[in-house]
Amino acid sequence: MSMWDDRSHRVWPLYVGLALVAVALLIGMLLAWGVPSDDKPGDRRGTSTTPSATPSTTLPSQTATGSPSASASASASASASASPGGDPTAPEVVSWGGNGDQLAIVIRNTSELFIQKARVQIIAKDRDGRTILATTGDPASTCCTVLGLPPGEDFGLFAFVPPSVAAVDEVEVRYVSMESRAPRARETLISATRERLQLLPDDAEVLATLTADGPVDGYVAGQAFLEDRRGHLVAVISGRFYCFADGTTKQVRMELLRPLPRGTRIRRVLVRPIPTGTDVHVGHTCS
Repeated sequence: MSMWDDRSHRVWPLYVGLALVAVALLIGMLLAWGVPSDDKPGDRRGTSTTPSATPSTTLPSQTATGSPSASASASASASASASPGGDPTAPEVVSWGGNGDQLAIVIRNTSELFIQKARVQIIAKDRDGRTILATTGDPASTCCTVLGLPPGEDFGLFAFVPPSVAAVDEVEVRYVSMESRAPRARETLISATRERLQLLPDDAEVLATLTADGPVDGYVAGQAFLEDRRGHLVAVISGRFYCFADGTTKQVRMELLRPLPRGTRIRRVLVRPIPTGTDVHVGHTCS
């Protein structure tokens, strides 16, 4: 005898139909509410957010004497524009160092263009990658302005990092604006001889004799790179001097206006003619 009697044959299709209806209702509810996920709120697996290339912090800029002046936005490079023919690529940072709260940087023009004038942004970061300084300096400052730089040559920059340069772990330099031209077969040269460093209780001075070889539009920019006994860069001194012409020889003095450690020495003195038409911010004219 079969385990299924006639009544069972009549009832079991009803049970199957009810089960199918229940399954259909459950699937509908899941589609309406969504399937639970293991992701946490706000989790974006497989995507990444690229940070802005330019910090948005506004920090003090520096004047030629090193005291903070009007603030310069660190986002200046976001709207940076090079003039026609200018090279927007960042310069090479050859070396950097400093003493106290003054950061010293040497950059190199790696382009094939003669940079007549360029404004740069200096960015310093700590060991955690946080930006602790971002400045383009005051327009009248020598800290962040490159002048008369041929291809392959170096230029010194400086900035002030409170409370100390010791907090800096990484330095970046970007062009904010630039005026450039093709290099000439022969550029004007300014030689520096009889270089001498004087370490005073409240100052460091570099004396040098400058001689111009080639046309000069009256003004030159002088720089001294100073290093410690181990050869580490400790300071960049900048100065602008007037009344130069082809064949002019003069002794000049560049002052840091702050003391430096014993054993500091001159690494290099560089002098560039300031291109015609550049505002040199020197209160003296040559007839």
